[in-house]
Amino acid sequence: DVLPKTDEDDTRGHLMEAARGVLDARKQEFQSETLPVSNPGHNGSSNTSNNAAVQAQIPSLPDPGLHVTPALPNSPAGKSSGDNQGSQSGQTIIRGQASPATQPNMAANGVKVPSNSANSSQGGAAAVKSSIPEAASPTPMKDVDVMEHTRSLWRDIPPIDPTDPVDPTSRVIKSGSFGEVMVGASLRGRSHAHDGKYREDAFSVAVAGNWSLIAVADGTGSKPLARVGSRLAANAAVEYMKSRLIQLKTADQAPATLRGTLAGAMVNSLGAIADEAASRQREANDFATTLLLVVYGICEGRRWLGLAQVGDGGIAIQRQNGECIQMGRSDHGQSGGESVFLTSHEAQLTWNQRVFVYEVQDVFQRLIVATDGVYDDFSPPFGKTERLFEELLVLADQRDPSGWLLEWLSYERRGSFDDRTLVVLSPGKN
Repeated sequence: DVLPKTDEDDTRGHLMEAARGVLDARKQEFQSETLPVSNPGHNGSSNTSNNAAVQAQIPSLPDPGLHVTPALPNSPAGKSSGDNQGSQSGQTIIRGQASPATQPNMAANGVKVPSNSANSSQGGAAAVKSSIPEAASPTPMKDVDVMEHTRSLWRDIPPIDPTDPVDPTSRVIKSGSFGEVMVGASLRGRSHAHDGKYREDAFSVAVAGNWSLIAVADGTGSKPLARVGSRLAANAAVEYMKSRLIQLKTADQAPATLRGTLAGAMVNSLGAIADEAASRQREANDFATTLLLVVYGICEGRRWLGLAQVGDGGIAIQRQNGECIQMGRSDHGQSGGESVFLTSHEAQLTWNQRVFVYEVQDVFQRLIVATDGVYDDFSPPFGKTERLFEELLVLADQRDPSGWLLEWLSYERRGSFDDRTLVVLSPGKN
């Protein structure tokens, strides 16, 4: 049955028409936010008009960028959307969210693709790389060329500090009772000469009866009184060894006496530094220095060699067959400039472990004691100790051995600028 129409029905009808109007308006608004990506079957001109319409409707995307999947295998970067038309299904991008299947056509539809697209970035990088010529590999300079180029840049400045002066060079030669000969020399390094600083190496040699004594010290450059410490240590050690070994009369006493003498020499050297530090009201560490000691001699027809070492540098011998052997134990830290010093707590806890005594069965050709300024230049990885002994073969033939050795210490070696001190002992034939 049909009910009669009332005023209430008219009102309801008006409300329905108003609701339809609102829905139509919302539908148009929704459609304006929808970007058509591909229209299968349309030609390029329609795509161009669609792109213009899209750009007019949404000039920029406010969201943090598009989530883009890698380009499909059949749509490498750089191709237009027409290459893949017909393979799409009319999917859409809404508010910056992309369907994986629609990604290849995004650039063609005016949407900027972020740089994390793998294929497009590779293609662009290849194009840029091909346009830049490769630079030729630089030829490294030879050591000789570097030293020749920089030689004139080094200065030789006298030290400005008038206190505790030290000569830039020192040399000596001494002969022992059984034909042994000690030749020593010390030279201020290039770095100290360039900066107007004193030589911080020191050495002392002496003969006490049948014993030849050597002390070599290297004051650490970071301490203000290192040059004083090295001189005190070397001189105090030799004086102590002289006083003890002059009393040695029998070979049976030699091992124990030598060990006690060398350990006592290190302690006596430290005591000399402590006394000087107290007199100047300074810390003992201000005088920090290394110390290398050698005792060589004959007692009742038997040859003995004793040595001790605190810090870097080196002691080595060359046997009659030419073999070179490092003696003692060199202290090196974790980096190039680190070492252990006479004033170090570690050294004071290990005096006895730093002493070595040998009875010499086969007389060696020569023995060397050197600071690191020399020894490191002829030790792995920078060189070979055999090369150092080869350089010294002509020393015995020189009219002025100590002068020749001092001149030899001025050799040039790339990266070698430290003070250099070397003492060479030839044992003789008796």
